[in-house]
Amino acid sequence: TFKNFTPECTNKFLKAMQGEGREEYLFVLRQSVERIAAADRALEECSTEIHRLLKKVSTPHEKASHTIKASRRKKNDYAFNVQAEAVRFYGVDLSSIDGVGSNTLVVLMSELGTRDHILSRFRSAHAFASWLGLCPDNRISGGKVLSCKTRKVKNAVAKALRLAAFGIANAKSELGVYTRRMKAKLGKAEGTTATAHKLARIIYAMLQTQKAYDEKEAFKRNPASLEKHRTYLEKQALKLGMKIVEV
Repeated sequence: TFKNFTPECTNKFLKAMQGEGREEYLFVLRQSVERIAAADRALEECSTEIHRLLKKVSTPHEKASHTIKASRRKKNDYAFNVQAEAVRFYGVDLSSIDGVGSNTLVVLMSELGTRDHILSRFRSAHAFASWLGLCPDNRISGGKVLSCKTRKVKNAVAKALRLAAFGIANAKSELGVYTRRMKAKLGKAEGTTATAHKLARIIYAMLQTQKAYDEKEAFKRNPASLEKHRTYLEKQALKLGMKIVEV
């Protein structure tokens, strides 16, 4: 049991295990173990009930869900293949997006329903992100921007996307780089919200096009963005006494 421990760690562990086997201590310990076991059973029952309710929803992507093999179950995982259920609901594997795990998928399915439900209620990715409260709520008066903070809304999906964004801050992917850049530019909380907004738009685009997640496509610059970046580089070059020349 202790073969991977150093002698010092082994001695500390054995010393920590020594104590008074008093009757009241053992009573409290037994109660604690029983509470943990009861909580585990309740979570298992809740997971089974969620699966039962999800299976009642019919979708046109039943065959696609059978191609998703269940991964090795980890501690506190759901008692069913969440990824397969999400593919059945949406026709694409949203878990291929960095940060989008089982908890995010379950919230999406329970709060928003199937792909058809989402696309029928939100005409665009912008409308979807706005409903989530992840878009800047620009307040302008007399041509002056008074405020550009996001609206304060209580939305379980927005909360799940923020948690997903929080989890990819150290990722080496494009989403991880984007998160770090937004946090450096806007601040930690605002940067997390910006990444959650990006996730919402990626999810909507995947539902709409039924295409697998492609990082290059998700972060491809449009003509307006390229022109803005070009103008920025030209200004930076002028400050350094240089000039950008096309080749």
